[in-house]
Amino acid sequence: VVPLVHRPASPLLCYFLLSDIGRRLLEGTSVLELGAGVGIPGLIAGRQCSKLVLTDHNAQVVKRLTANLDLNRDTLCHSATVELLDWQ
Repeated sequence: VVPLVHRPASPLLCYFLLSDIGRRLLEGTSVLELGAGVGIPGLIAGRQCSKLVLTDHNAQVVKRLTANLDLNRDTLCHSATVELLDWQ
């Protein structure tokens, strides 16, 4: 059995963001996700926050992330964007 700390954090983060406490913490906030990948935690956060910026450094990933944001646009805050960010 792999210890919990070695498992991917994304499912745990998503579970927390969907909880009552997570939703209350996000209300009215600005969220910046660095290295968002396909953006699942960020898209969940975007349901409660007032501003969402999802970023990644890979142009192909940003293209997919933009498509995922567009597919979920009706459930997200009005200020939700995707940006290419080179942090090297």
